[in-house]
Amino acid sequence: MKLSSGEKAFRASAFVILGVTALVMLVPFYNVVLISLSNPAAVAAQSVYLIPTVLDFSAYQTALSGTYIGNAFVVSLGVLFLGTSLNLALTLSAGYVLAKRHLPGVRFLTLAILFTMLFSGGLIPFYLTVRGLGLVDNLLVMIIPSALDTFLLIIAINYFKTIPASMEESAKIDGATDFQIMVRVIFPVAKPIVATLLLFYAVQRWNEWWLAMLFINDVHREPLQYVVRQLLITISSVINNSAGSAMADQLRNQSGDAVKMASVVISIVPVLCIYPFLTRYFNQGILLGSIKE
Repeated sequence: MKLSSGEKAFRASAFVILGVTALVMLVPFYNVVLISLSNPAAVAAQSVYLIPTVLDFSAYQTALSGTYIGNAFVVSLGVLFLGTSLNLALTLSAGYVLAKRHLPGVRFLTLAILFTMLFSGGLIPFYLTVRGLGLVDNLLVMIIPSALDTFLLIIAINYFKTIPASMEESAKIDGATDFQIMVRVIFPVAKPIVATLLLFYAVQRWNEWWLAMLFINDVHREPLQYVVRQLLITISSVINNSAGSAMADQLRNQSGDAVKMASVVISIVPVLCIYPFLTRYFNQGILLGSIKE
């Protein structure tokens, strides 16, 4: 179909506007990477603009060796894989079941779940509950309390409602059980919602720091984001501390900003690796999951 001159002008202007917007969004991230790879003297002199004059990886070496980032990276990976697996298992199975309008009590259960989006017991009851379960200073505290996201569950429910009932009926005729239908028939055709949930949950688990701040006391069990947060808060005071330490001596010999930026880059690399493989399903999963008939 041939485009008119007005449509061509609209597309050209849209590409320009979106390109400029993308550039504006990428510049801060590029600046972070640039400072983390630049020579400390250049960073201190504020002479870093487009490309680093000298590539210097000492900031990454300091961030990985002078703090608990290496151990925290492993902790975050464990929380990512275990937490995301539990999130997907609960959300997909609950979403599939609650999408069945004919099941008794489905409406009540759905309303009870929605109630949790509007009201909560508060921080103190939450802390007492977690402590009563014995999860204080336990890595499971970053997995179990956040095992199910109500908003994502609603998206999953609406998505499963769009799948034709004839697929299940055909499987039942062939003798499949409800569990077999869910795992072998429904889930394989639900790649968009699976990818969408995986992306949301993976980012949530990887960025976990709030629960660690409340319940984790052992520094060897702190996740990466919490360690990076503590590093960004305290790095200036460490540099200015005249008492000195091994980390302080390293930081005084280089730019504190470079170490900060290196820590940020380390913390976001896994998320950048996940996004390209899931974005092809993301829009479809969000669109179908947000439509309520």
